[in-house]
Amino acid sequence: MKRILKFIVLPLFSVLTASVCAQVSYTEDFENGLGIWSGTYHTTTSGPCEANSSVRDNIYTPSGGELTSGLLGVSNGGQITLDFMYKVVDWPGGGATTVNFGTTEVQYSSSASGPWTTVHTVDVSNHTPSTFCSSVNVTFNPFPGDMYMRFFTTYSSGDYYFYIDDIAISQGTPPSCPRPSALTTSNITTNGADIGWTTGGASNWNIEYGPAGFTLGAGTIVTNVTNPYSLSMLTPNTGYDVYIQDSCGVGDVSSWSKISFTTFPGMHSFPLTEDFEDSVLNFENENNLGTPWVLTSDLAHSGNQSAYNGYGSNNVNVLHETGFLDFTNTGAPVIEFWHIAKTEGGWDKCYVQISTDGGATYNNIPTSAYRGSGAYPGYFHEDSYADWGTFLETPDNNWWKKEKFDLSTYNNVSGVRFRFVLESDGGSQRDGWYIDDIHIFEPTCPSPHHISSSYASMDTLVLNWSPGYQETMWNIEYGEVGFVQGTGTTLAVTSSTDTITGLNLGAVYQFYVQADCGGGDVSDWTGPFIYATPIINDTTCDAIFIAPNVDFSPRFYSNISSTLQQNESALPGTQQNTVWFKTVVPASGHLLIATCGSEFSTVVGAYAYDTIICDSMETYGQIAYSSSNYSLCGQSSRGSVEICGETPGDTILFYVGGASSSQNGIIYLTVSDYGLDGYAGEGPLEPLSVCAGDTLDLWSYLSNELTDQGNWIYESNPLVIVDDTTANTGAFTLTGSSVYYIVSNTCDADTAAIEVDVFTESNSGIALPNFQSCSNGDVFLSDGLTGTVDAGGNWTDDTNTGLLNGNKFVANGLPDG
Repeated sequence: MKRILKFIVLPLFSVLTASVCAQVSYTEDFENGLGIWSGTYHTTTSGPCEANSSVRDNIYTPSGGELTSGLLGVSNGGQITLDFMYKVVDWPGGGATTVNFGTTEVQYSSSASGPWTTVHTVDVSNHTPSTFCSSVNVTFNPFPGDMYMRFFTTYSSGDYYFYIDDIAISQGTPPSCPRPSALTTSNITTNGADIGWTTGGASNWNIEYGPAGFTLGAGTIVTNVTNPYSLSMLTPNTGYDVYIQDSCGVGDVSSWSKISFTTFPGMHSFPLTEDFEDSVLNFENENNLGTPWVLTSDLAHSGNQSAYNGYGSNNVNVLHETGFLDFTNTGAPVIEFWHIAKTEGGWDKCYVQISTDGGATYNNIPTSAYRGSGAYPGYFHEDSYADWGTFLETPDNNWWKKEKFDLSTYNNVSGVRFRFVLESDGGSQRDGWYIDDIHIFEPTCPSPHHISSSYASMDTLVLNWSPGYQETMWNIEYGEVGFVQGTGTTLAVTSSTDTITGLNLGAVYQFYVQADCGGGDVSDWTGPFIYATPIINDTTCDAIFIAPNVDFSPRFYSNISSTLQQNESALPGTQQNTVWFKTVVPASGHLLIATCGSEFSTVVGAYAYDTIICDSMETYGQIAYSSSNYSLCGQSSRGSVEICGETPGDTILFYVGGASSSQNGIIYLTVSDYGLDGYAGEGPLEPLSVCAGDTLDLWSYLSNELTDQGNWIYESNPLVIVDDTTANTGAFTLTGSSVYYIVSNTCDADTAAIEVDVFTESNSGIALPNFQSCSNGDVFLSDGLTGTVDAGGNWTDDTNTGLLNGNKFVANGLPDG
């Protein structure tokens, strides 16, 4: 027993002795995950410093970030040399983050829980904003013992990603010639750049440079250079890697430090047009995208192709212009393009960005410059237009929308560039972003914008707008909502304010304005601007009839100058500035009455209609009432009611009013059939046969669905559904599994089913290498198999002996062998 204990103890003592004499030597490039590191950082393939992967953390108010190592080794007390790469880029758009982002401390400790000693700080004093990673070299002398490290960020401003990569830690005698650190780039042009650094101690240096990714030894070498050093004769719009080493004497040079940059592109001719029909494009992918932009023939506004990004979770995908544009000789340039932004509304955002410094930094084109007709709060997404919404699932060529931005505030800039950025969150993805027919030019007659009304009285409207540029004449066309342009009333005016009289009371109008620059040169029409005149009749006996539609499209009315009739205030609910309507219950028995998008805070009350005495308020029975419904309308104070299970054909009387006596304006009134029959579509007629562990794209097995806003459900195990739209068959039962797609609202539901039969991998066993049997009877072939053998298999006789009978081989009378 003593000898056993002795045998155990001695190896442990031997290991301990070796550890005390050890020194730290560690590298991590994060190509295979976080390794021994933990904290708020995660690995990413989007924009890594080098190779395919880095780690990063999204840091924003008021949070900071932390990346902490596991045990790196045991320090012998000698000097530590630490190298790492980092960059700080903006969360929206991916541009370089300004110097005041905060403070990142590089720290070490003898314990994973601290206390921590700071050996380097990245802050406003030494951070150079860049979309490329910088190399950092740090030396310090820790105490002997276990060693841990962490990167600890304190937030100051912005919303940004902090990247870390290529950590290398070594301990021993410091090199006789330390390498340079804090490499910087400046004065980047189309064919040159200045490189600067902090010396490791030498007074001259060697440089090697070449196209991004070149192998050391294969680049251009320059010796005995000064600091800083100017590179020249480079290729425009090209990425370069630059390596620098200290030269401390004959045969004594440091290791290399590296920095990367991209030269500016050349100039584009102005105007610029890109229709994506040619293989040589004026726009190209940014490097290291999660999902690249591609040319597609699936949809095109003109010709055969458009640019498309299908995007994925947590992507930032950039399509950027390849050259500069000179706006110094322009007055009112614009950028126009056609697009379909079918992305998850509110979460996946499509930005149009401009750079005025040749591409070093980009900013979103502001809403004040927007001249389109969609919803533009600084970006586009699915909700920018009604027909990109949830009730039409698959985009087609009828979905293309023209967008325009006024660029006159940039008419003195010579280095203008543009890019399109699709940025997604971690949730579900939609079809993506299509772009076509980009046109950057100066129109001869810019369109007016910002139409508004400044004063109205009964049948009179005072219309105002902002001139497109310097024009002094305009055309106006108007008519009641729904009129076809070219058939309305037209006016030619010489002021950007015009008084229009003789409008019909109780009507809703659309107005369009066009600049007239003379000589037949006119702008595109701007509009429609919607305006309603005061109503003249708002009683129950003359209620406006609205037939339910099935596409949830609004119709336009107003409650301007409405009053309450006798006994109306005795009805339950709130009555202020009410307008009365009536409709009929559809065949489904379900009805939606909604006022989403109205100009004021609305109230809706619905009643069973007394057809005998239309104004006898005391006989009305209230069946629905709402002063707000967030889930239906997406914002507060937009009244909606859902009427379920009423008798088809019955008449419903309802009013729309204001939440207070001051609430009036245009009403966006939706009266729609709320039944959902057929909305879920149909699943396949026959069960799917799949192997256990396969991933099913559920959408591909569904047909004729009318909305993609339902939910996929596998009742016995909800975790089968992954990312809302796929199923992991490894968690299914083997046969008879049913996955349901359910579309529902308060009144109704519709379901489509996909039946799935799951099969596991079959095992035929392993054939014995030398299976012998007597030739005087039946040979049972299963005796020649070993290992796991599933029942129910079939034997085949490829040589057609005719002696196979099920699982038997009839060997009676056969010769040996």
